[in-house]
Amino acid sequence: MAICFNPPPDLPPTRRSLLSLLSGIDCRATVRRVESWTTFDTPDHRLAQAGLILVRREGEVVIWSADQLGIDPPLARLSVEAEADLPRRAEAWPPGAVRDLLVPLARQRALLPQDSLTLEWQSAERRDEQGKILVMVTGHIATVEGRDPRLWLTISALRGYQTEARNLQHSVGLRGWAFSDREPLAELLAAGRPPTAPPWFT
Repeated sequence: MAICFNPPPDLPPTRRSLLSLLSGIDCRATVRRVESWTTFDTPDHRLAQAGLILVRREGEVVIWSADQLGIDPPLARLSVEAEADLPRRAEAWPPGAVRDLLVPLARQRALLPQDSLTLEWQSAERRDEQGKILVMVTGHIATVEGRDPRLWLTISALRGYQTEARNLQHSVGLRGWAFSDREPLAELLAAGRPPTAPPWFT
């Protein structure tokens, strides 16, 4: 299970800050991945009200439950060509689980772009003297167009190394990082939506 930490309020949400932390807690940075996302919803935000987030990213469209955003597997997935245009109405989308989820909610409404994001994941690991991986760490930087970037960290305990993970969590906490019971990505996206909207089922 991954434990999430938010940074101190005065820490710039940059890659440099993240790499400095990883070095300070004796974790070696490994794989870096960057993705561009676009989220979609109807004009009256029916998907948001149903607790769903529709994302187009490279090579696919996916639907997540808002409380599982970014955690695989999504509720439904549709492969699409990177440059392909999708119809605005879900009824005209290719058959499959994505369309089956969207059609009852969208009800002939257009699916329009909502937010554009750039997401960066920086994987890291702490090893022992024999080279065994003890703890997996992932740094996240999310940049939503028109909003301040967000930085957070997740620490994953490997089987048999829970003590090492707790020690690392303690070290992160001593540097001013605060435990969070959820990753902030869903909250970051929700910030761009109106506080109220008509119920989707009317």
